Amino acid sequence: PFFMSLLFLFLLCLHCKAESYEHWIIDAGSSGSRLCHYHVEKRTSCRVKASTCRDLNASAGMADLTAEEQKAVLGNALSGKKGHLALLGTGGFRRLNALEQKKQSEHLNHVFATLGFEKATVAIISGEEEAELAYEAVRSLLGREVAVLEAGGATVQFARESLYVSRPVGVNTMLAQINRGLAADHCYDPTIPGKRSFQECALAITGLLSQAGLWTREERPATELVLLGQSSRGRF
Repeated sequence: PFFMSLLFLFLLCLHCKAESYEHWIIDAGSSGSRLCHYHVEKRTSCRVKASTCRDLNASAGMADLTAEEQKAVLGNALSGKKGHLALLGTGGFRRLNALEQKKQSEHLNHVFATLGFEKATVAIISGEEEAELAYEAVRSLLGREVAVLEAGGATVQFARESLYVSRPVGVNTMLAQINRGLAADHCYDPTIPGKRSFQECALAITGLLSQAGLWTREERPATELVLLGQSSRGRF
């Protein structure tokens, strides 16, 4: 979606001194990955002249693909392209242990080098960094202060005025918990397709979050809340 393509806009300013102003950003999420192309014009500061994004159509998030699957997906997406490239790993990469994160990063750097991107950047960002990027992008686009709730497959981020929070309660994560627990009776009955009881389901999910210490009430409710994320479309 358009908002998601903006999450990584501010990283472009880190690369303004590059010889090429063609920038490729891979949003490597837990459920899928997107490739965004930005054409940047540098004057006194970076300015994006044009941008496009598309899904990489992988069978899973980048972190869950095998080394050969990663090579094939990235090769198809980046063949013939040039410029500066950055891959940002989010919830799917964060749930890997430190050794696996290191191995994945080294492998991805090697793949990018073989594709001609010698100065590619591979970074696994924290949930708080992801929340801040979402907030800055939306604030820049709308031109006003808002609160942002960014719902991914593995984690959910909330941000507003210097408050950046991330919790492991993404759509896919919560769905797995619901299907294993008592909330399944309220949220999903596999014998009756489409059956939902929204109010009871919401209370059940709130209970799950409270038990895990992951639920807090916002004491300063925002006058405007922007919801980002595509994961929910596939679930509801």
